[in-house]
This record gives sequence, C-alpha cells and structure tokens, in this order.
Amino acid sequence: MVRLDMTHESMRHYYRGRVFESTGELNIAIEEYQKSIELGANYADVHNALGRVYAKIGRFEDAIREFKYALQLNPQYLEAQRNLVEIESKLPLIRKEDLTQSKQQESISQIQKTEFIGKTTSAELIKKTVEISLIKVLISLSLIVLLIIVGIYFLPKLILKEKIVSVGLPSSNITGITYSNRKLWACDLLKQEIYQWDEIRNRDFILKNTYHTDIFPLSITFDGNYLYTCDTWNNKIYRHIPDNKLTIVKKYDI
Repeated sequence: MVRLDMTHESMRHYYRGRVFESTGELNIAIEEYQKSIELGANYADVHNALGRVYAKIGRFEDAIREFKYALQLNPQYLEAQRNLVEIESKLPLIRKEDLTQSKQQESISQIQKTEFIGKTTSAELIKKTVEISLIKVLISLSLIVLLIIVGIYFLPKLILKEKIVSVGLPSSNITGITYSNRKLWACDLLKQEIYQWDEIRNRDFILKNTYHTDIFPLSITFDGNYLYTCDTWNNKIYRHIPDNKLTIVKKYDI
C-alpha cells in the first residue's frame, strides 16, 4: 500500500503536470506525470494524461501504450477508451502522410543531386513547380500571421468596454477563481490554500484572508451565502461557511 505522504507528493506532481500541459510546456508536463507515477500514483488518470501529452508531441506508440495501461487499471475509463480509439484510427493516416512526405523529400533530394548538362524542359518544370509551391506556402503563412495579429490587437478593443482590473496574486499556482457580492475568491491546489479579497472601490481589491486547508481545492465558487470547493483528490465537494476558518458544513461525494 502506498504511504499517504508519498501519495500526496505524487499527486502534487500530477497536478503540476496538468498545469504545464495547459500552458503548452509539454516536455515538463511529461516529466511531472512520470514523477507522479514513480512516486506511487499508478492510476488510470495519470497514465491517460501522460498518453495525451505523448500524442500531442507525436509520440504515438508511447501514447497508445499509456492509454492501454490506463484501461488495464480501469476498463470502464471512457476518456482513455476514446483517446485510444481516436489515435489508433488516425495512426495509419499519419504514417501514410509521413511516408508520402519522406518520398517527396527523397525525390527532391535526388533531383538536387542529379547534375544535368544544360537546361532541360523537365528540370525547369520541376523547379517552377517547387517555387510555386513555396510561394503559396509563404503567402498562406503570411495571411495566417496577419489574421492572428489583427485578432490580438483589435478583438479586445471591440469586446472589452469596461476597465481591465489587475489583482496581485499571492501564488503562481492558482487553479480556481470566483467573484460574487463584491468578494473575490481564489484557490491554490498545490499549497492547499484559499484566498479572499474584498472589493473596496471601482473594482479595486484588497487581500483580506488567507486560509490554510487540509483539502486539495481544484476549483471554487461562491453563491453569496456559502463557498463551495471541489477536491478531486478526495473526490468531494465541500460547502463552507465564509467565517474565519471556512468551516465545512456539508460534504458531497463526486
């Protein structure tokens, strides 16, 4: 049986992997998921997450292995089933495309290595075809970059009419945030902390409380009377009274 302290440490690496995966730092996410497994989190969720990142970087055989291992641990795991079916259905097409690209590269290399005496019609035709293809690719990439720049610059001006408010965070690992009744709440899964800000004027906020908890709050919401936190490690949703200790008055299984 895995020790409790080892399990907590392994799950910290798992949730760190989730954060790095969401920010696109896939190699670091792989390292965190692997550390989680090494420390005892040999769970279907962790193997499925590792397989998902492998698929994103093109390591399809490794991804299939992790999805199958997740299904060995939990044969009813629907997400792992969907991921495995999707990648196995796409893998032949990906291999075919890679083979086609490889043949094209070999063909171009062979043409470049072949020495011709004088200019022939076939050589000119190949050269023009390659040049036209490159021009089309460059034009397409330029249009995509231009659209992205226009979207980044103009869309916020069209959509955001109100003042943008910046709130300093006491942690860089915030996993959930909510606002209600002039109060802003946030939670940190890795530090197991919950933070409360009060709105003082014109959407300016001041940090009022920092709560140290025994739970792993992944997300948080406030309905005006009670605070609700979702703890995926313990598979619970908690209802708290917003007092000095965030007293738990109700637990829900998930």
